[in-house]
Amino acid sequence: MKILFVDDEENIRELFQEYFKKDYEITLAENGQEALDISLSQTFDLIISDISLPKINGIQFIKKLRFEGKATPFIVITGD
Repeated sequence: MKILFVDDEENIRELFQEYFKKDYEITLAENGQEALDISLSQTFDLIISDISLPKINGIQFIKKLRFEGKATPFIVITGD
């Protein structure tokens, strides 16, 4: 299973990768634009994204991804 995990906090990305790397193929992105670029060039089974992201936020990221025809399941997280 391939997961794209998007969060602007490096320690959270590293923690997520460390915890799940044994069972899943993890790709990390630090902002919404990077996540969009990655997700348009690769296929993922799941995307987990923070809402508050630099460049484009999590909601904009989902909308742009859907506009491009990608129907990847999406989980939105937030620290707020």
